[in-house]
Amino acid sequence: MSPLSISIIVAAAQNDAIGLDNALLYWLPDDMRRFRELTTGHTVVMGRRTWESLPKGALPNRRNIVLTRQPGYIAAGAEVFASLPEALTACRDEDVFIIGGASVYAEAMPLAQRIYLTRVHDTPAEADVFFPAIDAAEWFVASRQRHDADARHAKAFTFTDLWRHPLALFRHCPRCGSPRFVIGNAKSKRCDDCGFTYYFNPSAATVALIERQGAEGTEWLCVRRAKEPARGTLDLPGGFSDMFETSEEGVRREVLEETGLQVCQTEYLFSMPNQYAYSGFTVHTIDMFYRCRVDDDSVARAADDAAEVLWLRPSDICPDDFGLDSIRRGIKRLLGSMSADTA
Repeated sequence: MSPLSISIIVAAAQNDAIGLDNALLYWLPDDMRRFRELTTGHTVVMGRRTWESLPKGALPNRRNIVLTRQPGYIAAGAEVFASLPEALTACRDEDVFIIGGASVYAEAMPLAQRIYLTRVHDTPAEADVFFPAIDAAEWFVASRQRHDADARHAKAFTFTDLWRHPLALFRHCPRCGSPRFVIGNAKSKRCDDCGFTYYFNPSAATVALIERQGAEGTEWLCVRRAKEPARGTLDLPGGFSDMFETSEEGVRREVLEETGLQVCQTEYLFSMPNQYAYSGFTVHTIDMFYRCRVDDDSVARAADDAAEVLWLRPSDICPDDFGLDSIRRGIKRLLGSMSADTA
């Protein structure tokens, strides 16, 4: 399992300087307030030296995680992990903020979805810690807010929110091969040589809610995922829609492939956005939920992406057992609808 999101938060000078002698270069009250507002209630991950630089120890109202390879290291009020991957594995369904130092930033950069950058309009004469360079081909500016110097702030600065572009992995134009395939906007890239423009829109996917009346009441058909992502967790039957098929045809096909069941009737319920990690690439999807009736529920058997089929009573279902975010949120919505209907 993995975090809901991984964000980097940092204050850096014009030359990317962030520290000197294990201390911050700048004291900017509004930046400190923004840091507190963004990270409170979430998880902060830092290296040992950053932890030891905190003037009051663990940051309050946050889960503090310290990374160090020192055996037996004790960090009062924090959890200690030997590596970033180990720490992130322990942060299931959490919003994680990477807060330093330089080596942790560098390791987290390929994993992060957002950077909350405070760009200080200054070039310090001395610094010994620097933030990694931000690749303009991978990140786009979602928002900027400038703050001028004043009585409380010795330097002017700009809050800049950067999001990883969904086409960050696509470095060359697919038409002419030019490396000048640059970010157009939040969901597009364009080629500065041949003019080709590509828009990245969500892929269509379907989810099937199949019900039956068992000996102890209503049961829902669930499957256990046979493959990554979220291998071994629960899921509902479904998958990507193919080209040239309707969404209803897609959900029928997916149910047949995964369970052997023939869907005879579909009813659209709602949709949920999702991010599906596959082959090192994040596929944005729009998952459409259908209530499906089947001809004969007794012949259900696991195949394709399903390792096991299970008929579960809604009262026995825990949303956290479902590995994909959209399915988990969909299960919560479905269970909530049942509770409202019986209230």
